[in-house]
Amino acid sequence: MSREDLDLVSVGDLQERIEALEREIARSRAAIEAKQSKKNAADALFNFGS
Repeated sequence: MSREDLDLVSVGDLQERIEALEREIARSRAAIEAKQSKKNAADALFNFGS
């Protein structure tokens, strides 16, 4: 991600930007959780008799 000059952006636009970024953060966290769950399940399956 690149940094943008926020001095010329309105308060309303900044709030919308924050809301969009928070949604993207939540989406990213959900993807991480899903990937970790799949990895844990695979680890449990392949380590089952160890």
